[in-house]
Amino acid sequence: MLRVYNIASDGIVAGSIQVTGTGQPIILLADRQTTGGYPKIATVISADLPRLGRMTAGQTINHSIGVEDAETLRRIKEEQFQHALETLETVMPRKDP
Repeated sequence: MLRVYNIASDGIVAGSIQVTGTGQPIILLADRQTTGGYPKIATVISADLPRLGRMTAGQTINHSIGVEDAETLRRIKEEQFQHALETLETVMPRKDP
């Protein structure tokens, strides 16, 4: 059964979970539109987006956390990323003889 929603369009972030007119939830990622009018029921936290991108069709997600925990995880991921950047070394190209 197709449902019609009459709600205002608003911004969409990566990880937004929308419910379409067919009732099917979809997760919007990098190829998402910038605004949309379908109801958004949740958002996948930014720390979990890489994991989500590796999931296959049909896999399920059954976990929820609060905003404070999501922010803590985001900060941890950012610190890990910054640490990885700091440990990179510049590789100089070899000079041909």
